[in-house]
Amino acid sequence: MNELLNMAYDTAMQHIPHSELWKPQAGLALVGAFGLILLLRGAKLFPAVTALAFMAGGGIAGGFLAKSLGTALWPTVVVTGVIGFGLGYFLFKLWLAALVGLSLAAVGLMLYGEKVVKPYVENFSSRNLDAGQGLMGINIPETPLATQAPSSWAAQSWEHLSTVVPNFQASFWTIVGSIGLAGLVFGLLLPKISRALVAATLGTLLSCLALLLILKSKWPAALNELQRLGEWGWTIVALLWAVSLLYNFASLRRKPRPAAGSEEPETPEPATA
Repeated sequence: MNELLNMAYDTAMQHIPHSELWKPQAGLALVGAFGLILLLRGAKLFPAVTALAFMAGGGIAGGFLAKSLGTALWPTVVVTGVIGFGLGYFLFKLWLAALVGLSLAAVGLMLYGEKVVKPYVENFSSRNLDAGQGLMGINIPETPLATQAPSSWAAQSWEHLSTVVPNFQASFWTIVGSIGLAGLVFGLLLPKISRALVAATLGTLLSCLALLLILKSKWPAALNELQRLGEWGWTIVALLWAVSLLYNFASLRRKPRPAAGSEEPETPEPATA
């Protein structure tokens, strides 16, 4: 997974001017902060965050819609934003279940990648090719991976893995379909646990990813020390995820404290003869 992360990072950095490197770094800081919020309060905030995200998406779609239909910009943006907010708020459980399915499918793909695909990815990234030949006998362009567009890099990686990894596409779609469907059902039947699960998973993913990329950019020596932890590093990540899961679930089960002065008077016990 480290090789894949390095390739993705180098590919992205090649397409960003040096004078604007602060923008992705600021974006990574925001992603990391959002990940920490999800780790601590994600389950509580999910309905509001989902509604606001759909409202923003509806507003953006409204801008394109107004341009294509020739309607007034801001009224169209407001209408589509309100529609998006309603879809996000009232269909929250459906979106939550979909997120659970995607999260579990992503975990399944990560495990599959770590156990099965990793050697092929490392071979692909090393690009120890004979002159005039492609990787593992596949003809591929001589353009370095880091200078290719992300879409081209992804397509080339998919083609390579489909060729060299036994039953790669069948395994990929089986994991996505079966685990994703199981996660969807799980999300619909157990919404509270699902909210905690998604908050912990996305929070851990975003915060750890932002931390790794920031360290790679600003403090490579510290990143090397983290990588030397090996299995202990994954253990720390798993503990972070488990603590966040329990904390988020507990926050949903806490009963709100009554406001000051609103305590109900205690019922006197009946007198005994």
